[in-house]
Amino acid sequence: MNRMKRSTEDLRSPFAGGAPSARVAFGRRGLRARGALVAAIGLCLVGCGESGESEESEDERILREYLTDHPEVQDNHQHWHVDTDRGRPDYGEAFLTFHRDVVGKHDAWRLEHGYPAVAPWDPSEPIPGGAYHHGRSTSDPSAVDPLCRTPDWLQLDGHGVRNPDFGAGRLIDFTSSDQLGRAIDSLQEPYWHSRVHATVGGDLASLHRFPLDPAFWRFHKFIDGIWRQWQSATGTSAP
Repeated sequence: MNRMKRSTEDLRSPFAGGAPSARVAFGRRGLRARGALVAAIGLCLVGCGESGESEESEDERILREYLTDHPEVQDNHQHWHVDTDRGRPDYGEAFLTFHRDVVGKHDAWRLEHGYPAVAPWDPSEPIPGGAYHHGRSTSDPSAVDPLCRTPDWLQLDGHGVRNPDFGAGRLIDFTSSDQLGRAIDSLQEPYWHSRVHATVGGDLASLHRFPLDPAFWRFHKFIDGIWRQWQSATGTSAP
C-alpha cells in the first residue's frame, strides 16, 4: 500500500493501527515530561522536510513552547477523534466546536505571551514559509492533488459544484452547523479535510502528531473562519 493511501485510510479510521490501549504514545509519563519529550523529538527531526531547511520556523518555535506548557493537547485531540462516535446526531457541530475550542485556547496562550494569533491557511495556497515544518511530503497540497483546494460549496459565491453529502452548492446552502461540519469531515469523496491532512503528510497524517505541525493550527483556523462566515451569513449565533 502506498504512503498516500495508507495515510488517508488511517485518517478515515482513528482505530487503524491498534487497540485503544495504544492510544497514548507516551505511556504513564507525567504531562509536562511528555511535553518536554515532544519538544525534544521535534528539535531532533528538524531538517528532514521536503524543502531541506535546517532551522526551526517561527511557528515551530512558538508551538514548541506552547506544547511544553500544554502537553495534554496531543492526547486530548487524539482521544476526541477516537472516542467520538461519528454516528452521533450532532457529530458535525461537535467537530467544529471541538476544534474551535482547541484553536481558541492556543490563540489565547499566544496573545498572553506576546505572540500574534494563529493566521489561517487556505489549502488552495502553499503553506507559508513562516509555518515550515520538517517531514512533510509537501507544503503545497493543491499542487499535488487539486481536490485539496477549498471546494466551491465552502465558499459564499460557489459556482455550482455541489457537496455530495447534502447537495449544497454554496456555503449558505447548508441548513445547520452539523451539516457543515459533516461535509467538511466527510468520509465521502472528496473527504476534503482528511485529504489535506494526508496529502501534506508527515505529522499532519499521523493522528497523535497532528498538533506538532503548525499547519494543523492554521488549517483549523481557516475551517473555523468558514464556520464563522456561515454563522454570519445565516444569522446563527456562535456556540
